Amino acid sequence: MEPNDDLRGDPWVLAARYILWFCGVSYLLIGLGCIGIFAAMPLLAEPSDDFPPLFVWIPFALLSLGLTVGIALVNVAAAVGLGRGRRWAWIVTLILGATYAPSACLPFGAVLLYAMLNDRTRRRYLG
Repeated sequence: MEPNDDLRGDPWVLAARYILWFCGVSYLLIGLGCIGIFAAMPLLAEPSDDFPPLFVWIPFALLSLGLTVGIALVNVAAAVGLGRGRRWAWIVTLILGATYAPSACLPFGAVLLYAMLNDRTRRRYLG
């Protein structure tokens, strides 16, 4: 399915793509920040504190980086797929919108859900 100009010019699809890109970059930055925080925690502790050694913090840092990078990649892949007119991207965007809506990211989730569920966009992606 080739992307058409009508879909690319749709303001709701464009807004959804911008939100997905923003969320993807934000999650990537959060992951990098977690690495920095986990790396700095043992270095900033006083020697007299009962603070676990660095090797205890490495798995937590890698886990947080892996989760945030994974979520960032899903957001970016959905944004690219929407631009190409892919049905799977429409479904992933619905899932992300439903995930963001009951959280602190309510405005993002509401825009994503409305953008994907309005009549013109839904008909375009579902055929």
